[in-house]
Amino acid sequence: MVDIRPIEQPLAGLTVFPQSASYTVQVVLPDGMHGQGELLVLDMAGRVLRTQGITDPTTLVPVDDLPDGLYSLRAMVQGRNVTARISVRH
Repeated sequence: MVDIRPIEQPLAGLTVFPQSASYTVQVVLPDGMHGQGELLVLDMAGRVLRTQGITDPTTLVPVDDLPDGLYSLRAMVQGRNVTARISVRH
């Protein structure tokens, strides 16, 4: 007997806009990723600068208090992780 199981497709990354922001960025989870989770803002050294809860597929993230530079956003929902990069410029 052969056990056939569907192959889980990999998730696309986060959709973030604008990618160069001064005040807030809007983060949209990929299709198939839903539920409660956590969004991390990290600097390029990998240090966590902010942690924010996720309950909706679309989340606003304030960046007005961050210095100019490049940052990573990491969404973690139900054991799955997706990332994106943003630029902050004031």
